[in-house]
Amino acid sequence: DYEAQRHWMELTVNVPMGQWYTYDLDWWGLDYPPLTAYVSWACGILSAWLEPDSMALVSSRGYETDTHKVAWQKP
Repeated sequence: DYEAQRHWMELTVNVPMGQWYTYDLDWWGLDYPPLTAYVSWACGILSAWLEPDSMALVSSRGYETDTHKVAWQKP
């Protein structure tokens, strides 16, 4: 799901690593193994650089633009 993946990127970029698995579990809480969380973090860093609004903690919930979706679509 697009929003879950986007949110996990947002979460790992903005929340201290020690809170990744406990932060706001009601909104797509991070529940993947640590290696996957690091991938979300790396993708979130890139996403924050390309489209900063997409990684704004909490205020980006439901964030969806054509440019952001295109950047992460499979060819």
